[in-house]
Amino acid sequence: MIIQKQTSEDIDVIALLAKCAMAVNESIIKHYKMLLKGLLMGVAAGAVFYFVCPKRYSSRLIIQSGILTESYAANIAQNLKELLKEENYLEVARKLGMTKDEASRIFSIEIQTIEGKKGTPKDGELVNAFLVTVQIFNNAVLPKLQRGILSLLSNNEYVKIREQQRRRYCEGMIAEMDKELASINSMKQMLFARKSKSFDAFLMDPTSIYKVSVELSKEKIGYQNQLELADSVQLVEGFTTYKKPFSPRLIFSLLTGALFGVGAVLIIFACKALSALFEFSEKKLAQARPSEAKIRLNSRVKDFA
Repeated sequence: MIIQKQTSEDIDVIALLAKCAMAVNESIIKHYKMLLKGLLMGVAAGAVFYFVCPKRYSSRLIIQSGILTESYAANIAQNLKELLKEENYLEVARKLGMTKDEASRIFSIEIQTIEGKKGTPKDGELVNAFLVTVQIFNNAVLPKLQRGILSLLSNNEYVKIREQQRRRYCEGMIAEMDKELASINSMKQMLFARKSKSFDAFLMDPTSIYKVSVELSKEKIGYQNQLELADSVQLVEGFTTYKKPFSPRLIFSLLTGALFGVGAVLIIFACKALSALFEFSEKKLAQARPSEAKIRLNSRVKDFA
């Protein structure tokens, strides 16, 4: 008796699932036009979103600095991020040397250290390379934004002091190199003057003087190069203006709209299937109640007998 009851329940569950699957299948076949309409409406909604939503353009610049540290750059980027998040465009404009209207067209500014782009100059200072990524609503603000970012990173008391120290150091070393080279040149002239006298003997190797002169000249050129790059922040590559927006993208908007449209129709189908499933369950329960009452009556009769 128990086995028959379990078999009957299994059959009911299988029939229930089959009924549900058939309901979904029939709904899709019967209402395929509705599914197609949902797809087309979703695509249309995605297209409207693409053309109505403000376009964001992305651009990047690369800078390097022997003074600017990674933590300092990250702190500046975080401050700008917070100001943009709270839409405090007046303060952003003040920091970047822009108008409030121009600052309102900035969506985001990120500053990241470029890994593997570090060198060690002769004075022992590390040169860090940074990638600045911005998203804006209008490419027209890029030139002014570039100048503002470079100015913001450079105009700091600590940075200015370090830059002045570097300039004084390079200028002082160049002056010392000039003195040494002048002394060596006078020594070479003296040696050439004495060379005409055959009886004079050289107490030092003349080639060593030339070697020292060459080495000093190389060092002088090195300090001159460092002086030319003594600015706290050097621009390696500026912002590039792109015509194609970074966001939103047309294909992504259309696909997202299509998925939403089809998803909405499938939700409707699922609700109908659940409704049919509920009705089927109610019918099964209604059919099961009389049979259960009959079984109870028969058992009572047997007990009485």
